[in-house]
Amino acid sequence: MDKNYNNKIGAQLKAMRNESLKWQEKFETNIGLDITFKRRLNFTFEYYRSMTNNALNPLTLVPSTGFSTVQENVGKVLNRGFDLRANYIVWENTKERSYINLSVMISRNKNTLKEISAAMKNYNDEVNSTFSTTSNNKRVSQKDILFFENYAAIFEKYTLL
Repeated sequence: MDKNYNNKIGAQLKAMRNESLKWQEKFETNIGLDITFKRRLNFTFEYYRSMTNNALNPLTLVPSTGFSTVQENVGKVLNRGFDLRANYIVWENTKERSYINLSVMISRNKNTLKEISAAMKNYNDEVNSTFSTTSNNKRVSQKDILFFENYAAIFEKYTLL
């Protein structure tokens, strides 16, 4: 993106380069069924399933790099679920275009990480080794730490070496 600085044209880097980045691939299936009875009662059912290979996710970087995140392939993610809707027209006046409608909807969605990429495994190992230091005869684990990507604080009773 072009920038002006002291009335001179310049440029600014927007993101860190990642040469090992691969295209995210998504394979989707969606099956649905619509049924209507006497134009007053209808049911809709949908089942969906998608598999995302090489799912993209931003990983947090230390601010001294000049960038806050870098895009990384984190693995394979399965998303599946269903939607069930029922609709009933309780009262209808077609001349005045008015009606009373009763609707119910039930949904379920589940995301599952099926496979973790080598880059994400290395990232997790680095985070675990950084935060599994023994201090004051207590083991510090990720459960004891406000996740460092979102917070700059660590519980005061622990100090990391």
